[in-house]
Amino acid sequence: KLRWQADGTPYVWQVEGARVIIRVLDEGGKIDLNAAQEQTLKTVLKLILQNEEQAIQLTDAILDWRDPDELKRNQGAEGPEYQSRGLQAPPQNRNFLIMDELRGVMGVTPQLYRKFESWFTLYTGADGLNPAKASREVLLALMGGDAAAVDNYIQQRKQAAGAGVPVAAPPTPGIPAGGSSDMAYTVMALAEIEGQQGAGVMATIRRGPSADGAPFTTLRWKSVMLPAKSAPPQPN
Repeated sequence: KLRWQADGTPYVWQVEGARVIIRVLDEGGKIDLNAAQEQTLKTVLKLILQNEEQAIQLTDAILDWRDPDELKRNQGAEGPEYQSRGLQAPPQNRNFLIMDELRGVMGVTPQLYRKFESWFTLYTGADGLNPAKASREVLLALMGGDAAAVDNYIQQRKQAAGAGVPVAAPPTPGIPAGGSSDMAYTVMALAEIEGQQGAGVMATIRRGPSADGAPFTTLRWKSVMLPAKSAPPQPN
């Protein structure tokens, strides 16, 4: 019996000449952009960027974007700073409503946004992440890039899930461990035909009945297009 793992593991089928890849990722393995405290944001951004100064600047910019006041943090940015850079949309001084709003934070380039998609969510309501639900990419950063240790932990995690027993999670210095899990998921389904462009959908869903009676609520939905012979993206 197939037991689906919500950690980004690819499940692949060959269907009438096409390769179908499905991945599921528990949002509990990410950092909630609205709930994360300053130290958590700073630690995570240092891991992603490997640049302490840039991490501090972006931490302040994100906090200035979401806090309710117009007071600029030491290395942050409020309305006047956005205006001086010629940016049309100032900080909204509220929680992020959709992930795409992160693109509007001063200092977040398109390249950085693509990196951040694998790390951040809006759907756990908790400060920190659950390493038992984290993707391989996130675990590699948390475990100092030790691929062998990461793969060993992922294997232990899968075996433990099948047996219904817990496994010791890796330490997450500076990032609260635990958080919310098994509530919201990103699901990606992609079909590829050799020599043709791949296409599919990526959706984030939350458990629990929706207004129309469905057993889940769709929080985010987007199309995915890939060049021919390109590797499928990680869900985000």
